[in-house]
Amino acid sequence: GEITAELISCQNLTYRFTLVGYTDLTSDVLFGGGVMNFGDGTTYEEFTPGSPDVYEDLGDEIALNIFYVDHTFPGPGIYTISYREFNRNPDIINMDNSVNTPFYVETVIIVDPFLGCNNTPILLNPPIDDACIGVTFLHNAGAVDADGDSISYEFTIPKQDVDIPVVNYRFPDENDITMYNAQNEAKDGPATIDLDQRTGDVIWDAPGGEGEYNIAVRVVEWRKVEGIWYKLGYVTWDMQIIVTDCDNEPPEIEPPPDTCVVAGDLLIQDVFATDPDNDPIVLSSFGSVYEINSNPASYSPYPDIAQNPPAKLTFSWQTDCSHVREREYQVNVKAVDQPDISQ
Repeated sequence: GEITAELISCQNLTYRFTLVGYTDLTSDVLFGGGVMNFGDGTTYEEFTPGSPDVYEDLGDEIALNIFYVDHTFPGPGIYTISYREFNRNPDIINMDNSVNTPFYVETVIIVDPFLGCNNTPILLNPPIDDACIGVTFLHNAGAVDADGDSISYEFTIPKQDVDIPVVNYRFPDENDITMYNAQNEAKDGPATIDLDQRTGDVIWDAPGGEGEYNIAVRVVEWRKVEGIWYKLGYVTWDMQIIVTDCDNEPPEIEPPPDTCVVAGDLLIQDVFATDPDNDPIVLSSFGSVYEINSNPASYSPYPDIAQNPPAKLTFSWQTDCSHVREREYQVNVKAVDQPDISQ
């Protein structure tokens, strides 16, 4: 899960906080019941377990739970907004005693008139991707920023409270090498887990053993003011990866080249994906270009459907002058195969 902030009133310093939690539908534990601390001496505790403001069954035995809370800060400052509740899932491989370890996430925002009004990044891609032993795992949270600020990414250690990491955390590749002497998918080196600091791609090459693993990533926000880059804060994204021993090869996307488009032109781009097992493929896309107010981009087919390979996604964007900015736009395309599990 994670906490994001939407600015309601820049003058009054009022924000709407969105607390997102993904839960395991095979478990009887409901999301909620914890405490949100706003970092200014006030807290909020009315998160009724099992009664979020938004609930959605995402399939694959995963549910989305969202709570909304409005809060006004007393003045400028650096605020750490955190949420803590008991407990994490049992039997998480890369920390000790996870069932008795609190779930904790935090977001830092800087309220400063010099830096201007600000919303935190939001994450568009739910963490519902499973991994297979010996096969490279890839996930991107799909972070976008409504203000057009720059974003970078960095690993951090999952926490159980303010400044308190979970007990005996091991990065997944460290655990792979220690427990399984695991190698990467190409079998020419040890297993690794990397994070692209610019794009946000998490690449685990490759899981060595079955089980549930936790990672945490900080999505850091930056703004250039008078030629100088300033950090605006960060959102911590705490994610669980479920690894199984599966006989399936992932689909492969043929990425289009980077594109420069003149404002006012229509950009149409086809993206294709194939599958080594010839399984049907579902293609989807996410990014800030779909969230903008003026002439947002679109893709087809939408809603997403399974296609026999090669699957095709057509991206379309009628640009205009309001889209001009110094930083490029990042568009993510995701391919998920649909193997026949009865075979």
